[in-house]
Amino acid sequence: MVREFHDRLRGRVREEAGRGAEPTAGVIDSQSVKADAVVGADSRGFDGGKLVNGRKRHVVVDTLGLLLGVMVTAADIGDRAAAKVLLERVTNAHHRLELVWADGGYTGSLVEHCLAGLALVLAIVKRSDDMRGFVVLPKRWIVERLFAHLMLSAYTRICSGRYKQRCSAPLAKTRALGVIRRRYGRGSGTLRRVIAMQPVLEIYTPDGFDLWPVAEIEPFDFLPLSGELSPAEVGTAVMRIAGCNDIDPDDDRPPRSADALGSFLHGLLTFDSLFAAGGLRVTNNSTGVTFVPGCCDGLEDWREWHRFVDEGSLLGFGHEPVSPLAERFGDTVRLTVNNEQTDSPMIELSATELRHLLAGAERDLTDFLALAADWTSRHLPGRCGPVTAALARVLDLPVPTEPLEP
Repeated sequence: MVREFHDRLRGRVREEAGRGAEPTAGVIDSQSVKADAVVGADSRGFDGGKLVNGRKRHVVVDTLGLLLGVMVTAADIGDRAAAKVLLERVTNAHHRLELVWADGGYTGSLVEHCLAGLALVLAIVKRSDDMRGFVVLPKRWIVERLFAHLMLSAYTRICSGRYKQRCSAPLAKTRALGVIRRRYGRGSGTLRRVIAMQPVLEIYTPDGFDLWPVAEIEPFDFLPLSGELSPAEVGTAVMRIAGCNDIDPDDDRPPRSADALGSFLHGLLTFDSLFAAGGLRVTNNSTGVTFVPGCCDGLEDWREWHRFVDEGSLLGFGHEPVSPLAERFGDTVRLTVNNEQTDSPMIELSATELRHLLAGAERDLTDFLALAADWTSRHLPGRCGPVTAALARVLDLPVPTEPLEP
C-alpha cells in the first residue's frame, strides 16, 4: 500500500510541477553507511572505496529528486552489479525512461548493457581533472539531496541493528513520502504547486524533415523544455529553434553551405540575434486557466519576466485577437489570458511566488541545455560546440562546461 500510494502521489506531484506523470530521465547513485555491531554478517559487507563496514542503499530518482527505485545490499556489492538489477526493475516499471545519469563508478560494460538490453542511455557525469574540493556537478546533486533527506532521522539509518528489517525498499518509500510532503505539501495534505511555470517551445515540423530523428508533436502545440525530454523530443526542440532562424542570408552574412545539414543550421550558427518561438507558460492547476505565450513572445526574452517582477511595468506578449498581458499591483501579479476580452480568465499570484516560479523555469532551461549538449555530441558530432553555443545564446544561459560522456 505504501508503494502504491507513493507512486500515485509522485505522479501527481510531477503533473502539478508541469511534467508528465512518467519520467523520461533519472539519476542513479549509491550510499554506504556504517552498520552497528549487532547487524549480522549475512547483510553487511566492507566497502573498500568508502572504507565503510555496513550496508549500501542504491537508488534511482527522477529529475525532481523523487524516488523511482531502491535496493539495499551489503556494502561490498559493487555499484555496477547492483545497477544491472535495479535499472532493469526501474525500466520495467517506468517504460518512458530513456536516460539515466550516473557517476564514474558506473562506467564500463554497464553502459553497453543498458543500451542493448534495456534501451536505456546511461550518461556518465565526471569531475574534470582541475576540480578541487566540493563541487556541485550537473544532475548528480539531485540524488545526493535525496540521500540527505533519507538520513535525517535515526528511524531511517541503516547502521542500527534495531531497524534491520526496516532497511528496505518500503522504508525508503515511506521516507520518500515525507520528502514529497516537505517539498510540496501543506498541513492539509494539498500540494503547494497549484501554479506551475514551464518554458515552452512552439512546435512546427517541416514536411519531410529527415536530418535527424524527431518526435511526433501536433503542429503549433507547445513542447515544455526540461531535463526530462526524450532524445527524439530534444531533436524536435533543436530542429524548431534552428528552423526559427532558417532565413536566407543577406549580404552581411556568409552564404549557405551546400550540404543540407549545413544549410539548415546556417541561420542558427550565423545570426547575431536568435529567435525561438515560445516563452513561459503559466498554469493554475486548481482552475485550469493557462497563460500561454503570445505571437510576439520568444524564449530568448524570458528574462524580461525578471525585469517585470522587479520594476512592475506592464509586460505584453501579443496583439489582437489574442493579447496576453502581465501586470503588477503592489505585491500581486495578474496574468490576463487575453486582454482583448473584458471577461478574460486571469491568474493571480504574489510577486514572491512568481520569483520562485522563474527560478524553477531557469532550472528547467539549464537542464534542457545540458541535455541538448549531450544530444548534439551524439547526433551532430562535427558541429556540437557551435550548435550548443548557439542554443545557449538563444536561451540566454551560459554554455555548459561539464560534458556528459556516453
